[in-house]
Amino acid sequence: MKKTLLITLILGVISLSCFSQQFELTPEGLRDAADTSKDFLVIPVDGKSASDLYSVSKRYVNEKMSNPKFAIKSDLDGDYLRYSLYYPTMFSFSKMLVSLKINGAYQIEMRFRDGRVRYNITTLSLTFEEGGNEFYIAASKMKGWAIFDNKGKLLMKNEKRKLEDHFNNEVKMFIDFIQSDGASVNDNW
Repeated sequence: MKKTLLITLILGVISLSCFSQQFELTPEGLRDAADTSKDFLVIPVDGKSASDLYSVSKRYVNEKMSNPKFAIKSDLDGDYLRYSLYYPTMFSFSKMLVSLKINGAYQIEMRFRDGRVRYNITTLSLTFEEGGNEFYIAASKMKGWAIFDNKGKLLMKNEKRKLEDHFNNEVKMFIDFIQSDGASVNDNW
């Protein structure tokens, strides 16, 4: 009985640590949920060289983007890759019977080392679909809509979760792609 409990506990800890690369939204922006002093994730990929990780990551960007030449902002062969994304209606919420849609634009930076990828979301910009006014991560109530007030108090719990879910799904899709060596659904023909 004790052995079974110990094995179950160990397997639970291992499974949690396997996908512990998650972002948490704080008033300062997106942070590593395991260490909020970091604004990036380190994704371990055993047995892969930096150049292999770069190649499969570049393939991921090329398959994900409708116009990868436009999306890729910086490309240092084998070392660094930065690309931009735009999501119309990244999330929406309702206030006073009105549905408000938020568009999102951001860049993803990746740095490569043997056995790991540094994954960073940068230059995050959120705007209302109607009018293009800014939607803030943290701001005073006088400035406009924000998830946190300027003192760090959470104002919009559901919207915080929606943003975290969006970025964590992005990370999960990327991890799944690199762990499959770039095999996509379209490869089964």
